[in-house]
Amino acid sequence: MMNCIENAKKCPYTSLTYVDSDAMEGTSLYLNDEACILLTSEEDGRTHVHWGAKTKEAFIKGIKKLCKTHDKKTLYMEFIPPSFVEDLESMGFEIVSEFMDYWLPELERYATQRQDLELRPMKDDESQAVAKITTDCKGSSRGFMGEDEAFIAGWAKDEHSIVLVAEQDGDLMGMCCLNLYGFDSEKGTVLWLREIAVRPSYQGCGIGRALIQSAINWGMDHGAKRSFLSCDADNVGAIGLYQSFGYRSTSPRGQINMQTK
Repeated sequence: MMNCIENAKKCPYTSLTYVDSDAMEGTSLYLNDEACILLTSEEDGRTHVHWGAKTKEAFIKGIKKLCKTHDKKTLYMEFIPPSFVEDLESMGFEIVSEFMDYWLPELERYATQRQDLELRPMKDDESQAVAKITTDCKGSSRGFMGEDEAFIAGWAKDEHSIVLVAEQDGDLMGMCCLNLYGFDSEKGTVLWLREIAVRPSYQGCGIGRALIQSAINWGMDHGAKRSFLSCDADNVGAIGLYQSFGYRSTSPRGQINMQTK
C-alpha cells in the first residue's frame, strides 16, 4: 500500500502532494495500473477518493469504473485540475468547494499593540468546547465541516502551532488555529491561519477581525514575516475581511473539490 501511495504522489496529476503517507491508514486500494491509481476511504459518510494519474484520460476512465461499482455512495475528490472539471460534471459530479490561496507578504504592516478584544491560548481542558465552535459553523461556507476534539487537541500540542480563543464572561466566542512554517525560507517564516470560526450567536460582532489581528500579532511575536491562508472562492464575506488586512489571492483558480450529486 505504501508503495502505491508514493507512486500516486509522483504522478503528474495527484491529490496526494500534501498528504503524509502515515495519515493514510485505513485507506483501501481500488485501482493500480500504469496510468492511474485510485484509493478510497470512508470519511464523514462519503467515499473519499485519493488519486494519482499520468493523464486526464486515464483518470476519467478509472473514475467511470469507480462510479459503476460505488453507485450507491457519495464520492468526494480533492485537487481536481480545472481541465478535468467538465468531464467530471458530465458524469454527475459538482464542485462543492474551491479553496483559494491568499498571501500577506508584509506581516509587520498589519501588526498592532492594542485592540478591544484580547485573545488567549486555549487551555488543555477546552478542546471539546473549541471543537464545538467549529461544528456549530458547519456549512457556513462550502466545504467547511468543522473539526473534532482530537484535531483541536493535537493542533494545540504541536511545537509550532497554537489555538487562540476569544472569551467573554467565561463564554468562548471564537477560535483560530495557527501554525508557523518555512523557517529556512529566504522570504522569512510563514504564519498559517489554518482555521477561524466564530459561534453563530457572536457573528457580526467583530470577533473575526479580532481573531485575525491577534493571529498577526502572535505571528510577529514568534518571528513570522508573512502569512498564508486558504478560503473558499464563494465565501465573499470572509474574503472581504481578509483583504482588508492586505491578503491577496495568487492564482485565478484554487483547490477544486468535487462530489457526486
